[in-house]
Amino acid sequence: MSDLNFLIRDCSYKNKKEIFELLEIAPIIKEGEIAGFNGIINLDNLDLKNRIENEIYNITNVFINENEVLTDNNEVNKILNSTIRAMPEFINIIGKKQHDKQIYTLDIHILTALSAVLSDKDFSQLKQNDKTALKFALLLHDIAKPEFVNDGTHPYKSSLYACRIIDKFPLKKEEKERICRIIKNHHWLADFNTHQKTPKEIALELNNINDWSIAKIMTKADLKAGGPKIYNAFISLVNDEKLKPIFNKLDNL
Repeated sequence: MSDLNFLIRDCSYKNKKEIFELLEIAPIIKEGEIAGFNGIINLDNLDLKNRIENEIYNITNVFINENEVLTDNNEVNKILNSTIRAMPEFINIIGKKQHDKQIYTLDIHILTALSAVLSDKDFSQLKQNDKTALKFALLLHDIAKPEFVNDGTHPYKSSLYACRIIDKFPLKKEEKERICRIIKNHHWLADFNTHQKTPKEIALELNNINDWSIAKIMTKADLKAGGPKIYNAFISLVNDEKLKPIFNKLDNL
């Protein structure tokens, strides 16, 4: 961010806006300086013959592709850096703060949720292709989550980013579409309990028993990674009896 501030400090507002549009990010400005950004950096739109855009390409390319995460936890370093090597876009969420109801930064939230999934006994009973879909969906479910604010549209936006990211992996088209669909609907529990979606609508999105199993495991992990207050407030809602209206619609599809 310091390098980017330095490069564009003398640009007009219009030119700065154009640069952010090219990068496909929205800057977070504090005291006149870029303190962070929302979105996933895209370098493909930059004109490398333009001096400023070429310099921006160089510093952001280093940021995305050549950095390593360094924390005081070697296991966290190993997991994060191996994830970034496979999906460089993941570095966009490192250290990103969430809204004030969440106790973790976004990267730690996702790692905590992943740990909860891997230790869930229901996860161990899934077929291998279901495990793969769940892990991809979990890693990318909040990739478009904006910093500091509670944005209810982030499941849909994250699914769009995820589709672009996983397109480079050797998965079948239907597997990729499934992962994106699970991400898009990962707030199904809130939608159900606030009556924003009917049981039938949720069942149509999570349209088979395996997707339904994945959705429940992922939601439990997501709640756990929100911290004790969020987990204790909502985990009782992930209850087979309370969710029977959705399950019954699945059974009838």
